[in-house]
Amino acid sequence: MKGVYINGRFSLQQMSGVQRYGRGILAHLPVEGYTQLTPKGNGRLAGIAWEQFTLPRQLKAQESPLLLNFCNTAPVTYPNQIVTIHDLAAMEHPEWFSPAFGRYYQWLMPRIASKAMHVVTVSEWSKQKLIERFRISDQKITVIPAAIEETLVQAKAEPVPGLSKGFLLMVGSADPRKQFALAARTLLPEVKKLGLQIVIAGGTETNFTSEPFPADEHIVLVKAPSDGQLAWLYRNAELVVHPSLYEGFSLVPHEALAFGTRIVVSDIPVHRDMLGENAIYLDPKEMIALPEAIKHSLSLAKPLAPDPASLGYASSAASWVSLVRSVQ
Repeated sequence: MKGVYINGRFSLQQMSGVQRYGRGILAHLPVEGYTQLTPKGNGRLAGIAWEQFTLPRQLKAQESPLLLNFCNTAPVTYPNQIVTIHDLAAMEHPEWFSPAFGRYYQWLMPRIASKAMHVVTVSEWSKQKLIERFRISDQKITVIPAAIEETLVQAKAEPVPGLSKGFLLMVGSADPRKQFALAARTLLPEVKKLGLQIVIAGGTETNFTSEPFPADEHIVLVKAPSDGQLAWLYRNAELVVHPSLYEGFSLVPHEALAFGTRIVVSDIPVHRDMLGENAIYLDPKEMIALPEAIKHSLSLAKPLAPDPASLGYASSAASWVSLVRSVQ
């Protein structure tokens, strides 16, 4: 079997669910036969230029081997590749993204979906969206879901300074579809009554058209938390709030359950399919009901965390290896 190469651009990007997927799969791939290629510069434009021009040249010099792309982007001119498209948010809701980012993804995604030899996505819901949007064959798409990284579950807890009270937790990038700012404003009066804080942990990506969070001592922002800090936040949160309007897989609620944390999530298809009865659901367009959902969730016992042996990316990575063998 000719060697397989991995688009390692994601390894230099700010960590979010998409990058965690790439990191989780990569950690469980065989050492032999898989080689990661990574750009030398980590600027956004430098990364795009490397991916679209330098990477294809490097691959052609290696007799055009199979390329694996885990994180939504890929070189458009290289046919011998598998691309992962997590969701179509940038195409279906461009208003959530910066104009430049939205235009680039609207140009990129149809091209890599049609030209790649195979497409991977992370849920059956996303698969149906891809089929409807791009008119590609059901046989060309494989669902390989995200999972919980062992490094997160096993991380040594690192307490976050300044958190002296009980707190509600929201985790994710500054993406308007998450509705974190709206949730914080809606919850603030109730949080003050309960003597709690709201913690928002995540990145500060400039690709999104985010609104600012309310300035209040009860709201704490934790930017780019380490795995140790994130593990501590999940373990110590009273509950996790995830009122997203749109998700391809929705990793945060799964991480919360892995730590035995209560969750309140938006009532969208992906959450229903993947969480079942393990969540309190909220209409994401009726955020006025969020305080009552929070109070109801806080009245319930915390769920039991699953056996750590049942978590992790080993199964998903094995599916990738099987897929690679089937297309070569």
